[in-house]
Amino acid sequence: MTKTNEQVIIFYDGVCPVCQRYRRFYEYITSQKDKHITWFDITNEHTHLKRLGISHNEAEQELHLMLPNGELLVALDAYLFLLRRISWLKSVAWLLALPFIRPVFMKYYRFSVNRRLKKSGRR
Repeated sequence: MTKTNEQVIIFYDGVCPVCQRYRRFYEYITSQKDKHITWFDITNEHTHLKRLGISHNEAEQELHLMLPNGELLVALDAYLFLLRRISWLKSVAWLLALPFIRPVFMKYYRFSVNRRLKKSGRR
């Protein structure tokens, strides 16, 4: 995996049909390719993730995104970052970040991830 100084790396679960749909949707709404985004499939990448300080289990449970400066954004923070890159979704990001909505959304997010992992036999 190579990255330029401005690349954002999204670590996603390539065997997850929902994750694949989210990736395709993001690519579609950003005119097929956001040239500053590198998609990294975490499947069978335990060693590489460990070098970055991410356990494979954590990567399966929550979206991880690495900014060009090496900062990791996880779960809702990663989604908010991506939503804010799309002008017509900035208001959705603002709404999800509100203090009284954020915890409710995070609870739903964790529930749906656990359900997805159980359904696929990985939990």
